[in-house]
Amino acid sequence: MDNTNLLAKEAKPYIKKAKEHGYKVILVDFKPKGAMWHYKRNRHNVPLKVIKEQIKKYKKEPLSKFKADKIIRII
Repeated sequence: MDNTNLLAKEAKPYIKKAKEHGYKVILVDFKPKGAMWHYKRNRHNVPLKVIKEQIKKYKKEPLSKFKADKIIRII
């Protein structure tokens, strides 16, 4: 899965397909640092405004909505 599936509805098709094929889904949750920290390190020229929006989106979605078999939180 790529790193921009911040909402369960975005990840749902990938999770569904993985489970259909017998895979266990492990969600690794990397808590974001400040927007400027990510902006300075991004290699895809993502604008600061977009990074801020992604962090807001990340913060509002409970991890339980992803229906993963296991959740690992990295702080």
